Amino acid sequence: MILAISWGSLAKRLKLAVKVILLIIIIFYILPKLLSLFWQANDQELKLREQRMLEKPLRVSAQIIDNS
Repeated sequence: MILAISWGSLAKRLKLAVKVILLIIIIFYILPKLLSLFWQANDQELKLREQRMLEKPLRVSAQIIDNS
């Protein structure tokens, strides 16, 4: 049994396979890394806000103690 494969159909299938592989790489490798970078940057901003919120009452209480 001889199978005749045209180069055109083979090229179409290879293009589709390459697109699928690139999509899988983007979804499972690049996208999670970008999301983790975003979450780390966002987490640092939240930590800075929490530190500022903790510092304000301490400053006020230090001023009250100094004024007394």
